[in-house]
Amino acid sequence: MADYCAEFQMPIFRQRAIANLKQRSKAADFPFLFLDPELSWHTGFLYFERKLRLIAQALARQSRKPYLEALRQLARSIAVLQMVPYHSASLKANWAFKLPSAEKAREFAHEYVFPRAAAGEALAVILRNGKRWGAPARCRNIVSYKGPHARGASLGPETRGGEAILRFFGLR
Repeated sequence: MADYCAEFQMPIFRQRAIANLKQRSKAADFPFLFLDPELSWHTGFLYFERKLRLIAQALARQSRKPYLEALRQLARSIAVLQMVPYHSASLKANWAFKLPSAEKAREFAHEYVFPRAAAGEALAVILRNGKRWGAPARCRNIVSYKGPHARGASLGPETRGGEAILRFFGLR
């Protein structure tokens, strides 16, 4: 319900979401809109800020900057790809992963994200459905959660993904 209200009843959120999808974000401070404190009422912010909170705190401590600056740094540095974005505890429908949009997400990852990660220019942290992404094996800058750790994967500093993020920022 909150997503529906945000997308259809809040013009500012709708404009930001469309600009984000088209990669034309006018909000240069927070290009990843789900880390923008102005949108802290939205479920997307609640989800991603909580997931990245310990990383943001570590960045703030290391840089001796306020938490807001750490969120801004993360928002300028990360992108989230979802093969099949859905609100569900589990998705049993294998057909969804065969949708053209899911194939486009995989193509983008293979043509742009994974080569940049292999070259050390980016970091890919795959939280769910790692096998479906078909990421290259044994690449330091590609971390894929597997098994029970994949569902609701944590990105705290002591996790594989959190350690990789901190390392990528030069904090480990």
